Amino acid sequence: MDDWPTDAWVSRTAPLAVAPAGRHGVYQINVTGPAGERRYHRSVDGGRVTGGAAAAAEEPDVTFTLTAADAEAIADGRLDPAVAFMQGRMKTAGDPGWVIDLLAVWSSPGGRDAARKLAGAAGHRPSS
Repeated sequence: MDDWPTDAWVSRTAPLAVAPAGRHGVYQINVTGPAGERRYHRSVDGGRVTGGAAAAAEEPDVTFTLTAADAEAIADGRLDPAVAFMQGRMKTAGDPGWVIDLLAVWSSPGGRDAARKLAGAAGHRPSS
């Protein structure tokens, strides 16, 4: 997982990712850790994730920044994304409507299941 994220992972996992119904635009994830900051973004069209890349987006609608430990805790179900946000463990920048909509879908049972599948596709094996 040292080279994560890769463009191939972002592309291959687009169908696994979830987004709010009816949304169009781009969200970016920044994961900080010992290896530095890793960035990737996903494109959303009508609530469906359609693409992205393993790089910062030129003009994302919203950006989420969190530590690698918190990203892993979200992926394996130990940390709800909305709780991470409320506790200040996940920082955001950009459109507050996107923040609320994405946190709602990511915190849903389907969103939590998608996070586990995405983690597995990245080589992380969730503990739960």
